[in-house]
Amino acid sequence: MGNFYVNFAVPKVDSAAVASALKSLGRKAFVTPRTDDVVIFYDQAADEQDASVIADVAAAMSKSLGAPVLAAVNHDDDVLQLWLFENGAAVDSYNSTPDYFDDDAGDKPTGGNAALLGRAFSASDTAAKITASFSITG
Repeated sequence: MGNFYVNFAVPKVDSAAVASALKSLGRKAFVTPRTDDVVIFYDQAADEQDASVIADVAAAMSKSLGAPVLAAVNHDDDVLQLWLFENGAAVDSYNSTPDYFDDDAGDKPTGGNAALLGRAFSASDTAAKITASFSITG
């Protein structure tokens, strides 16, 4: 059995602001100290891996903080799903194994725009490396 987890990454915002936003939204969460200009938080309800809850948390936090939020799901070490939110809206998503839950979805990774991700995290020089390594569009 592999690992299962959901986390959220927020660049350019301090831990206190993230904790305050979570509290104002009535969320139960664990917030890490800011490291390399990124705060990670784990939301209790999102940890059930319900995509609608994950999207709701990420959208609300990106709108509340005025910052990008990257939601990441690891399902049984077999599936990596990412959603990037800006200003309360989903701007990108990635699924490493779309056919894991849907046999008709195809077996190639879908989505993922490295340039958007790089811009959101001030790592645009890394976008080309991400694109080349993972065959992500963008």
